Amino acid sequence: MSSPERLRELAEAQEPRAGFTNLFFLSPGEGVTELFLIRHAQIALSDDMGGDEHLTALGREQVEVLAAYLERYKFDAVYASPTLRAQQTAAPLASGHGVTVEVVEDLADVKQLRPLDKPLPELVNELAGEMGFEAFVERMRREMTFDAFAPFVESSADFRARVLGAMDAIIRAHAGQRVAVITHSPVIACYLAILAGTQRDFILNPKLTSLTRVLARGPDRTIDFANATPHFDV
Repeated sequence: MSSPERLRELAEAQEPRAGFTNLFFLSPGEGVTELFLIRHAQIALSDDMGGDEHLTALGREQVEVLAAYLERYKFDAVYASPTLRAQQTAAPLASGHGVTVEVVEDLADVKQLRPLDKPLPELVNELAGEMGFEAFVERMRREMTFDAFAPFVESSADFRARVLGAMDAIIRAHAGQRVAVITHSPVIACYLAILAGTQRDFILNPKLTSLTRVLARGPDRTIDFANATPHFDV
């Protein structure tokens, strides 16, 4: 069985020929910031979509496995959303790398603007209106934007602006370093959508504790891999 170091070397080996497409993309190396976007671990079931729940026992186990896997990297900084679930996911990772968790408000999940005295299914029926629930879901799948939920969540434009601003600020602060950002599914999905140049806010559904790596240097960005869970590979 190959060592973890050898496996990483095998995984990151480059095609020896001068590939034309390589000119368009960044690779890890000097001067390149490695931004690891990590979705938080599992939280307790709740009817409140805007609630700040703690991690479940399963979620805490997910974090232990994640932190152990990421020991092979050296992180220069660890950032997290202000939510409890993000900070509980970030804490063991930060501790293992000798840094403190830096909280960034703009890494928070999409803002809930719905009336808190109404259950979510009732609000979805209001949004669907005369078109009906099935037609509403079909429209959401077609548009894939937060504006489909207006006026019960923040607008797509507002969400995209704060997510992009938060990521760019972190990258500027850590040129050429490796950084972990523990946040939420919509934040990761939307940031990748921005980098991909699509008007959709969702282009994938990040798994719990999944890893997504974005490489950055100056104005250039490369999505290196997304929604990976190598820490759970058997």
